[in-house]
Amino acid sequence: MFKASDKTANSYFSATIFPKILDIFPFSLVPIRGASRRCSLRPLIIFILGAPGVGKGTLSGFLKASFPGLTHLSYGDLVRYHDQIPGSWVSSLPRRQGTSSPLLPVHGAVRLLRETIETGAVQHGQMTWLVDGFPRREDHVAEWLKQMPQADRALYLFCPPEVSSNRIIRRARTSGRPDDVDPEKVWERVQRFHIECEPMLNALKNSGIEVVKIDAHRDLDAVKKEIFGCVQASLGCGMNREGDE
Repeated sequence: MFKASDKTANSYFSATIFPKILDIFPFSLVPIRGASRRCSLRPLIIFILGAPGVGKGTLSGFLKASFPGLTHLSYGDLVRYHDQIPGSWVSSLPRRQGTSSPLLPVHGAVRLLRETIETGAVQHGQMTWLVDGFPRREDHVAEWLKQMPQADRALYLFCPPEVSSNRIIRRARTSGRPDDVDPEKVWERVQRFHIECEPMLNALKNSGIEVVKIDAHRDLDAVKKEIFGCVQASLGCGMNREGDE
């Protein structure tokens, strides 16, 4: 199902992801029913979604520490990494209005993720992924299904928009991101997410991907407990499906 990807994807994986991998879950190899064992393995993929400032990074770090074989792949970090490479196709893209962020075409957005996951799967045997911050729009879901296996579950974190905005503004002192500094731009980012969110979630549901909604506006320990159980269940399902073959 996967092939080795280009050198840029391998460079990103080697520089930012592979050194952090500790172990591979023995049940992370999920075969596709009816296909031969040699070519049927596909990665187990969990999306973690939510507005800017909802806590995706914090909870992704918690999950990665809790499940050592789980590879955290942040879409935002991936785009910024490629954008900083002189002459890369990402760095040559036009900027989103009012920000320094490149405006990626839908196909290109999925391509970045696909090449990184392919590299991890083929060259490093990493088959269990937490994809952070993607998909963001309905058309992202459609394109993902053209290029990639269906994700196993989507975890949607939600809290009031005002809470998200305030968290981003507070983190601006340490994030180093220019887009976090301007309160007006922060509010626009949060509002844009909420406008695009519902059609995206419906597209995930309609494609057969389970969407689990998690209230992130409460005690952090309670949120961690709930999200831990969701990921544990997803990994367990992967193991059970492999055993069914």
